[in-house]
Amino acid sequence: AEAVLRENGISFTSFTHGNLTLWMKLLILSFFAEEDRFADAVTEANLYYNRNLYAQDSRDVDYRVFYVLEKDAALQGKIADPFADARLMEEMVAPVDRALQTIIG
Repeated sequence: AEAVLRENGISFTSFTHGNLTLWMKLLILSFFAEEDRFADAVTEANLYYNRNLYAQDSRDVDYRVFYVLEKDAALQGKIADPFADARLMEEMVAPVDRALQTIIG
């Protein structure tokens, strides 16, 4: 995508978000959300993610890439990556891991 933008002289800013490993864990949890015995654990893990992890959800391998096309060349380099300082630490994910352990047993 970036090569095509550059070839066409389109100015852009790109950034990533959404750690692949964490996404996989949350996806697995979502498969169990409808089971009464796991519903509370899944709900708590999702709430925890939304309240505490979303803003930090960036690490080595992210699955989302955002492109902001800059119609005005004067904007080049002025659009900041909102997740530039975000770094998801393993210990931050512990509540999600505990929810998975509830399901796995």
